[in-house]
Amino acid sequence: MNIALVVFPFHPSHGCILQTFAIYRKLKEMGHKVTIINRKSCPISNWGAFKRGLSNLRRKLIGNYRGAIFYRGNAPKAIMQHLQPFIDTVFGEDVKTIYSYQEACELVKSDSFDAYIIGSDQVWRPKYVPDVYHYYLDFVPKESKAKRIAFCPSFGTDEWEYNKEQQKHCCELLSRFDAVAVREESGVRLCKKRLNKDAVHLLDPTVMQKSEDYLKAVELENSEKMENVVSYYFLDCSEEKLQILHKISLVLGCQEKRINTNTEDCNARLEDRIAPSLQTWISGFAKSRFVVADSFHATMFAVLFNVPFITIANKERGLSRFESLLKTFNLDSRLVTSPEAVTDELIQKPIDWNKANIIMSKEREHSLLFLREALS
Repeated sequence: MNIALVVFPFHPSHGCILQTFAIYRKLKEMGHKVTIINRKSCPISNWGAFKRGLSNLRRKLIGNYRGAIFYRGNAPKAIMQHLQPFIDTVFGEDVKTIYSYQEACELVKSDSFDAYIIGSDQVWRPKYVPDVYHYYLDFVPKESKAKRIAFCPSFGTDEWEYNKEQQKHCCELLSRFDAVAVREESGVRLCKKRLNKDAVHLLDPTVMQKSEDYLKAVELENSEKMENVVSYYFLDCSEEKLQILHKISLVLGCQEKRINTNTEDCNARLEDRIAPSLQTWISGFAKSRFVVADSFHATMFAVLFNVPFITIANKERGLSRFESLLKTFNLDSRLVTSPEAVTDELIQKPIDWNKANIIMSKEREHSLLFLREALS
């Protein structure tokens, strides 16, 4: 089949890129032709760049802003410099980057797609994507006979964030879908209650590939873990999170090593925002004794690589994602909300990875079965 894979826009997020990789690779293994539709925000105009530069200059003069003052597209490219080679090498010409509804419509006309698959991540969260209707396939003609499939998109939260107009239009668009699977259990309820559509719950698509598949993809040898390292991945750093990290490293007698950088901190210097390569990122899980994170995908990869972990609840970015994932593996106790919850007993408590891997294998089979049936 000729499949259009509609994904969260490529940006400096290792989880975003790897969940796309997992779906793309599995579809290719199944013998399908895949085109990745990468919808991005319209490039900023010269006038817009000038106004942003003036605003940044003002922030630097009156505050503690350390970022670039004048740039037009160069800073995002610099931040992606270690990630873009993977995208170019693995996906190549199968990526079609578009910037508008009109471009999406033109792509549909030029390619005879047999199916459209909405990829994972928070593509159904209006404030996180350029145009939420795009991820309900508004650009596909109503009369099209192509299959419409949602493969683990996420609302990001169990709260309803759509306005009335968005809800009405998305409800109508979703009624045209042939199969719907969402990434969280709460998403199943939101689909039924708010969008009048039955959905099933599946894990994040990264489960479609095994840990050794990721090691091979980033050309990383599966060497012994560095027993003296506690890796940490903080999207939103705070004193409380650092306190938790320091306690864990002290109890385990380990060094601390950060997996990510200040990519999302627009106030940071550009050199501090450059995202590490996927090889470096994967290594943070493959070669660590313990992982501390406030990130969904960091938690997912800790489980994939069988690394003991503590996940710090990131309520601002959506808590239901973590709860749903950890409930699946009966690892709810690894999710904490305060330093007081991180006891010596919890840090040293062993995880039954045999049991977790059995669950992982079953969830992988469920995901593959869903895809096969949806495309049949």
